[in-house]
Amino acid sequence: MNLLTELRKSADLTQTEVGDALGITQSAVSHWEVGRGNPRTKHLPTLAALYQCTVEDLLTIARFTKQFPQSP
Repeated sequence: MNLLTELRKSADLTQTEVGDALGITQSAVSHWEVGRGNPRTKHLPTLAALYQCTVEDLLTIARFTKQFPQSP
């Protein structure tokens, strides 16, 4: 299970609930969780609020686990 899946489940949310909160599809959330895509930067503040962490937490952990590409 990857970081985004763990955070979502810890927050007791479904992929559909996350997608609805962000105005995207459940399929997009699923793609993030299987490594086929990454959340857009504009979604990170809401995602952090949903997952009860900070944007910095998401980026720090993601860089360590290489889940999001690093900025140049």
